[in-house]
Amino acid sequence: NKILGKYNTTGISGKAIPATPTLSSTASKGYNSINVTWKQVAGATGYGVYRKVSGGSWSKIADNVTALNYTDKTAACGTTYYYSVQAYRTVNGTKVWGKYNTTGISGKAIPSTPTIISAVSQGYKKIKFSWNKVSGATGYRVYRKVSGGSWLYLGDTTTALSYTDEWITTGKTYYYTVRAYRTVNGTRIWGNYNTTGVSGKAVPAAPSLKSASSTGYKSIKLTWGKVSGATGYRVYRKVSGGRWTKLKDTTSVTYTDNTATTGKTYYYMVKAYRTVNGTKVWGKYNSSGISGKAVPAAPSLKSASSTGYKSIKLTWGKVSGATGYRVYRKVSGGSWTKLKDTTSVTYTDNTATTGKTYYYTVKAYRTVSGTKVWGKCNSSGISGKAIPSTPSFKLSSTSKGKVKITWSKISGASGYVIYRKNLSTGKWEAIKTITSGSTVSYTASGTSKKKVYYSVRAYRTVSGKKVYSKYKTNVGITVK
Repeated sequence: NKILGKYNTTGISGKAIPATPTLSSTASKGYNSINVTWKQVAGATGYGVYRKVSGGSWSKIADNVTALNYTDKTAACGTTYYYSVQAYRTVNGTKVWGKYNTTGISGKAIPSTPTIISAVSQGYKKIKFSWNKVSGATGYRVYRKVSGGSWLYLGDTTTALSYTDEWITTGKTYYYTVRAYRTVNGTRIWGNYNTTGVSGKAVPAAPSLKSASSTGYKSIKLTWGKVSGATGYRVYRKVSGGRWTKLKDTTSVTYTDNTATTGKTYYYMVKAYRTVNGTKVWGKYNSSGISGKAVPAAPSLKSASSTGYKSIKLTWGKVSGATGYRVYRKVSGGSWTKLKDTTSVTYTDNTATTGKTYYYTVKAYRTVSGTKVWGKCNSSGISGKAIPSTPSFKLSSTSKGKVKITWSKISGASGYVIYRKNLSTGKWEAIKTITSGSTVSYTASGTSKKKVYYSVRAYRTVSGKKVYSKYKTNVGITVK
C-alpha cells in the first residue's frame, strides 16, 4: 500500500512565455541604416526591437514586427548601437512578451560600398575608373593595385564619380576599387570597398577614321587621325558579312589599297599599337569600320572652246581604267542633263545658243561584268560660250595709200567689224561695220609708206544684241 506524505499547500508559480530570440547579425545598409536579424521563435506572433548606445538604456524602436529582420533608418552615421529583440505571443487579444538578450548585438551605420562601373582606357597612359553615387557620401577614396599586390591609395574625390589614373605603363593590367566616406563632426566615417576591384589596361586609343575615298578604278585611300603615343598602325579590310583581314602595318596615317575591285564595297578598320619593351601593345578599333568603293577617277576638264556660232568643243583628260565617258551640260542655276556617252576624250556640242554660257562636266565609267560602274565628276564643271569663228583675212596694199582687206565668210555671221590700230595710241579702233554677212572685203585708206595693222571681227545678232568673235591682232602691212 502507498502511504502518502504531505505537500506544500502554497506551491510555486511559473508562466510559459515565448523564448528569447537568438540574435543573428547586424549589417549597415547605408550611412543612416542598420539591419538587425534574428532567428524564429516557436509560437511567437511577432517581435519588438530595442536599441541603445553604450552605457545607455534600452528603448523600444519597433513593435509588431512579423519578419525576422528590421532595418533601423534613424541611426547616426558612425555611432555604435546595440540591438535586442523580444518575442511575443497574442493570447485572447493580449500580447504575452518573452524576454530579450540584455547584452544585445552591436551595429554601426557606414556609407554603402560603391558599385564599380568600369576602368576604361583613355589612351596609352590613362585609365578612367568610375563608380555609382553613394547616398550620403561626402567623398570617395580611390585605390589601385597590380595582380598579387596590395591596395595602394591613389587619391580622394568629393563630388566626382570617376578618377583618371595617369601614372601607368601601357599594356599593364591594374585593379581599382573605391571607398566612400561621410564626414561627421569633422571625422571621416569610412564605408567598405570591393576587395576584388575592377581591372583596366591602358592601350592606344581607337583611330578616328576620316575617309575611304576612291583614287581610281582599283584603288581606295584610307585616312585616319593620329593617335597619341602610337608607334604605328595596322590596317584591316573586309567585305560585308566577311571577316577582317590584315592589309598592312604602317607608321603613316594614310594607306592606299590598290587591290580593290571596281564598284565593290569594302570596309576598312585601323588599330594603333605602341611598342613597349619590344612588344606591340594593341589598342582598340572601330568595329564597324568605314566603307569605300573604287570607281573611275573624275576626268580633268581641260577646255570648253567655241568652234562656231552654235558649237562648243569640250576636252578632258583620259581616265585610267575607264571604258567610256558621259557628258553633261547645264546653264547657271539649272540641273545637269545628259548629252552623250562616248569613248573619246572630246565632245562637240552643236546645239548651243550663240552667246549663252553653258557648263559642262564628264563622268567616267568602267564596265564590270556587264554593268557600268560610274565614277565621280567635277560638280562645278567648266564653262563655255559659242561665238562666231574668228575670220581669217589677208591685207593687200593698193595705189594711193589704200589697203584692201579680204576675209573668209563666217558661218552664222550677221556682219563684220573692221579694226585698225592707232599708230599714236596703240589702241584698236573700229573703222567700219559691215552689216551684210555675205560681204567679205573692204578697202580702207592707209598711211603712205608706214606699217599699219588691221583686223576683222565677225558678229551674230541674238535677241537684238551683237555677239562678237575673237580677232587676230598681229597682221600688218606696209602701205605704198
